[in-house]
Formats: sequence, C-alpha cells, structure tokens
Amino acid sequence: MGQYGKSHERIKRQIDLDLSVEHEEDIGTDIEAVLNGNIWRSEDGKSSLDANARYNQHFDEFGNNGGTFRVGLKFIFDV
Repeated sequence: MGQYGKSHERIKRQIDLDLSVEHEEDIGTDIEAVLNGNIWRSEDGKSSLDANARYNQHFDEFGNNGGTFRVGLKFIFDV
C-alpha cells in the first residue's frame, strides 16, 4: 500500500519510433521520424490518451528546404 492507501505499481509503457530515409538521384533525400505512445489509460481500460509526433524534412542537392513538425493527441473513451 502506498502513502495514501492505494497501491502504486509501475506501469509498463510502450513508445514506437519509426524512422525512414529515402533518396532519389537528382531530386534529394526525404527523412521522416514518427513517434507514437500511450500517455494515460483508465483502470478499466475503456479510456486512453495517446500522443504522436511527426517530423519530415526534404534535402535537395543544395541542402535546402526546411522541415515540418506536427504533434497530436488522441483521446478514446467508451461510455
């Protein structure tokens, strides 16, 4: 039992990271990184909050072109 009368067990979390790099001659190289993970899950498992982040960048033959970054949250609930 914890300090406030509840058992505080460690919760195993999984975070997925996908990284891809594609190169095409005379066009450039595309880099993408995607991160997905669960932030919170209710005790009954019916509700959860997931987060994701994505970064894309294209490098042309001169090393130019900026990247884009996106972040998202997904809340799932069952009543």
